[in-house]
Amino acid sequence: MVTPGPVVITVAFIGYLVRGFSGAALAALGVFLPCYLFVIVPAPFYARFAGNPGLRSFVGGVTAAATGAIAGAVWVLARRAIVDLPTVVIFAGTLACVTWWKRVPEPVVIVVVGLATIAWRAPERMPGTWVGREARKQTALFGTARPTRVPRVRSG
Repeated sequence: MVTPGPVVITVAFIGYLVRGFSGAALAALGVFLPCYLFVIVPAPFYARFAGNPGLRSFVGGVTAAATGAIAGAVWVLARRAIVDLPTVVIFAGTLACVTWWKRVPEPVVIVVVGLATIAWRAPERMPGTWVGREARKQTALFGTARPTRVPRVRSG
C-alpha cells in the first residue's frame, strides 16, 4: 500500500463491515477529508506567498516525493500485473495511448483496456478447445502472476 487510494479503499471496506454503507462512507470521509482540507483551505493564501523561495522549494520537494510514491506504486503493481504476452501488449498499448494521444479520457482508456482483456482472456475459459490449449501454453511460457496471500480474519 504505497499510495492513499488503497488506504481509503481498505478503510471504506472495514467501515462497511462494521456499519454497512454509512460506515463505509464515514470511514472513507474521515480518511480523505483531512488531506483534502489541508490542500483546499490554504490554497488562497498560497498565491500571496508563491514568490517565497522557501515555499517554492517546499512545494518542489513535496511534488518530487509524490512523484516518487506514485512511481513506487507503479513498480509494485507492474511486477504483479505484467506477467505474460497479453498483459505486456495491453500495458504497451495503454502507455502509448496516455503518452502520445493525450486527449483520450481516462475512463475511455479503462473501458477499452477492460474489453481488450476480456476478449484476450476469453479463450483461457474454454479449456477443451485448441485456442484454450494455446492460451495455457502461452501462460506456461511467460509464467503466471505470483499469488497473493490473503490473511484470514478471525471473528469472535
